[in-house]
Amino acid sequence: MTEPTLFENLSVQQRETVLYVIVSRLDTAASIARHEGDPIWKLLQKLSSELDANQIQIASDFSDTATAVIRSAISLLARFELGESAGMLH
Repeated sequence: MTEPTLFENLSVQQRETVLYVIVSRLDTAASIARHEGDPIWKLLQKLSSELDANQIQIASDFSDTATAVIRSAISLLARFELGESAGMLH
């Protein structure tokens, strides 16, 4: 098994692909949350929109800030998918 490549070590094109997948997953999660009446849907949708609008800039930014944004998005998505979104808006 190969060692996974860290986001910060990916090429710009690979980073754009990762961002595309994250945006897609956030959109899906937002739709599910909205359907279930979970108010987290607004945060998921907002984050998705912001990542989508800034995808090229984030993919081209090799600073720690860009990596932190991606980690936060993945963390939020994972917490929602694990059913841990209760209390996240407080």
